[in-house]
Amino acid sequence: MRIYQVQPDDGNWSRYEIDGSHKWGLPGLQCVICGNTWTSVGLSYPSIDLSSLPNSERYFKKGAVSVEAMEELRQPLRGLIPPESLLKPGSSFGPLIGKAYGPIGDFAFCGSWTVLIRPGALRALQKADVQGLVGIPAQLKWIKRTPPVDLLELDLATHSRLASSSLPPEGIPTCSTCGYRKLKAPERIVLAQSSLPPDKDLFRGRDFTTYIFATSSFVEAVQKLQLTGLIFEEVGIAES
Repeated sequence: MRIYQVQPDDGNWSRYEIDGSHKWGLPGLQCVICGNTWTSVGLSYPSIDLSSLPNSERYFKKGAVSVEAMEELRQPLRGLIPPESLLKPGSSFGPLIGKAYGPIGDFAFCGSWTVLIRPGALRALQKADVQGLVGIPAQLKWIKRTPPVDLLELDLATHSRLASSSLPPEGIPTCSTCGYRKLKAPERIVLAQSSLPPDKDLFRGRDFTTYIFATSSFVEAVQKLQLTGLIFEEVGIAES
């Protein structure tokens, strides 16, 4: 199996802008044990609707909360997402809402970690047997006289961990109370083979949630269909 990191095509990315955020989210976390105040970036669940939860307005608040308050917010969410999903501080839910302008290719990005796709491109990839792609309509207002474009956010599951060869020999300590772990991006990404999903051709990393990875099946389908807006760089794979 060959795995690639997925990034915006700089030539296309510089010509448009999408500025948005998801409807609901978890706040940051402040831990009195390790002394860190932290949040994650890129971890979104656009298909999860929190409007039916009691006091759903709690998920509109920003800032940072205690470990106890974070657990209270997480508890009602556990039954809404798959068991293996992450619920880190800063996780977001619901549709992407915002503004956009400029010429869009087949793929577009909000930041470098939220991937959007035109509906026709998604259908073409699904027809090409690319596995695990789910698109959720984004709620974007098109400005600066840009003709509106229908875009779907790809709902990416979190899979893959860094191989031990990408981590310091002494390991990286994790706070047993809040889960904080200070990871530094390695010069070369090597993923643990056992952490790769068997049924997803596009997925988000678990160690670095801003990193998006694709299988060779996804890359080959994108290239064969001549879809625009993405570039790929192959990463390493190790047994552990």
